[in-house]
Amino acid sequence: MLSMLTAMLFFTRLLLGGAVLATVGCSGAHESQRADAEAPLPIPSATDRDAAAAVPDATADAAGEPPAAHKPTINVIGVEGLDPSAPTARNDSFETAALVEPGVGAHQDVVRYQQTNFFYFDAGEAGFFELSTNDREYTADVVISLYDAERRLIGENDSGSLWPRDSFDARLVARVPRPGRYYAKVSDLTTPADLFGRAGSQLLYYHLDVRPVNSSTPGFGVAAATGETLVQFSLDETTGYSFITLLGTLETNATRSFAFEGLPAHALIGHLLPAGIPGGGSTAPAGRVRVLNTAARVLGELDGRRAETQLYPPLSMGRTVVTVEAPDSVGENGFFAIDLVMLPENPAEQMEAANGQLAGAEPILLKGAPTARGLLLSDVPPGDVDYYSFSALEGTRVAVSCEGQSAGSGVRALHADIRDASDQSLAVCTESPTHELDLVTWQAPSAGTYYLRLASDPQVGPEAAEPWVRCVLFVR
Repeated sequence: MLSMLTAMLFFTRLLLGGAVLATVGCSGAHESQRADAEAPLPIPSATDRDAAAAVPDATADAAGEPPAAHKPTINVIGVEGLDPSAPTARNDSFETAALVEPGVGAHQDVVRYQQTNFFYFDAGEAGFFELSTNDREYTADVVISLYDAERRLIGENDSGSLWPRDSFDARLVARVPRPGRYYAKVSDLTTPADLFGRAGSQLLYYHLDVRPVNSSTPGFGVAAATGETLVQFSLDETTGYSFITLLGTLETNATRSFAFEGLPAHALIGHLLPAGIPGGGSTAPAGRVRVLNTAARVLGELDGRRAETQLYPPLSMGRTVVTVEAPDSVGENGFFAIDLVMLPENPAEQMEAANGQLAGAEPILLKGAPTARGLLLSDVPPGDVDYYSFSALEGTRVAVSCEGQSAGSGVRALHADIRDASDQSLAVCTESPTHELDLVTWQAPSAGTYYLRLASDPQVGPEAAEPWVRCVLFVR
């Protein structure tokens, strides 16, 4: 898995590239994500999509007590401690697999093209495990595959990041269905062959961590068999991000519920980890996943059966509930895993009563240079229209990215277009149900004030989530 920062560079490549784009593109998919890459956190609300953001101030955990910090056991080796002349263990088959002790981990040098290594661990009972490798300057980009005692592949993943610039490369969250021996295969399939002929190439390495996960493991919440499970987010001291991974088994006609305290003016950045292979190996996808506020209003929802994975609703202070419904059939090892991170939210709309027409457009505050960036969080209920204004010089390039339905909002067919002072549309784009709206790249024909207009289709079901829209505007 490449660093999550790769996804965040999407708009930098568009806006800072040497070629001037003469036409407007409305992408059908997020262009920064390869088919084999993680569904990342395309979080325009809280991180710099142009890769220039400062880390936000540390956030206190809403429950009051300082939560356990995220301290993965990956700092046991530094490149200054490597011995280039030391032989590399040839644990390159099931028969020669090396022991990796849960909670201790295993260090592995990478010295060969497309190197694959095998490790094993023993599970005393059925339950959840997290397998991960670290992301450091000299670590290889690897894939983790999990096998049972009969050497059957039960899970595989190349992705791992919970947020940009975190410590994970590959990460696999899986439930082993029974006690016994399990194997982890770690493969470096991306390092170029010619790198291994260069001086210093022997410094490539990774550290494999394997740890059992239960309800007392910091950074995880495991659903109880019945009732509501109270969970507490952990705090990453380096970034100030509050995070947790929710886990639970899937049982037909059962709903798992988690409750926690939300933070005011924050976004809940959620990602449903994939079932099957590739993925954690669950024999069923999660059904409907919902986030509800203290008044039981639905803030956001997704349906894992339709391959929906992103859930980014805005939060406020107070009790927040996440519910996970099971599908009709769960198989022999149905379970779910959801990564959640709380990050500071975009500035909220302030002029809802007036910005329904161009004359009352709400200004977008642009910050930064040479690429200025403006963030907004808007309420766009059925049939609503919102105008926002911004200034641009002649030849300035503008890009807009918005998320609504694609991130779990109740908005349907979000339309965003750039308009001039006579309210004529100059560029337009519509969000799809599964991919955020990307309007790239429009060029201002002359200096002046321009307008971003947001609107949505009026058809919204009676149980639809709140109709929020989160956008980021880039001007260069």
